[in-house]
Amino acid sequence: MQNIPENIKLIINSTLPLIVVIFLFLVAGPFGISKVTDLQSQIDLAQKNKTVLSQKLSLLQSVSGTVSQDSGTSLSALPDTNPSLIVVSEVKTIGSQDGVLVSGIKGGSEIDDPSGTSHVGISFNVAGERSQIITFLKDIANIAPITLVDKVKITGNNGSNIADVSINSYWSAFPKVLPTLTTPINDLTASEKNTLTKIGSLTQPTFLVIPPTEGAGKANPFGQ
Repeated sequence: MQNIPENIKLIINSTLPLIVVIFLFLVAGPFGISKVTDLQSQIDLAQKNKTVLSQKLSLLQSVSGTVSQDSGTSLSALPDTNPSLIVVSEVKTIGSQDGVLVSGIKGGSEIDDPSGTSHVGISFNVAGERSQIITFLKDIANIAPITLVDKVKITGNNGSNIADVSINSYWSAFPKVLPTLTTPINDLTASEKNTLTKIGSLTQPTFLVIPPTEGAGKANPFGQ
């Protein structure tokens, strides 16, 4: 370096920092740019999630007064377990209200559908006037849980009629996987709103839960 002219030394000293900067940019520049790009993507995602959550919060606040009642109505229409006990109770209650005699109630096997909806068949006999039996069948088709009349065979004359009736009642297990918290909420379609309206018009069951008997009872039921 001692034999290098002074002007060359000045040029080297002035350009060396620039060379170092260029070298660092070429080596570390792509890494830094990718980090900046990733950070911008995270910021954009956070802003999008904030918008979705704000929309969900606004919607929940607007429906908070009715969501509990609507969910209860939907659950009674399509419960998550076999509703045969509830349906049998409703069949007896409606039969008494419509003036017909219900007897010979039999429950069938549970049938699972690939779509996730299951149903159980229930058969019974109904005795009464033809007009009363028809009214009874119409009322059965309008109860919750959702129940459809599958088969009907009426025999007898106008004075005394007996109907062999088979019905199907439906239920569906709750979803095992729920949407993520940041999944946008889509508005219900016209068909879905119509379905909810029909569900709301179903006759709600009078029997849902068997209440516990009052009193503590004996600590030892086998004792004296």
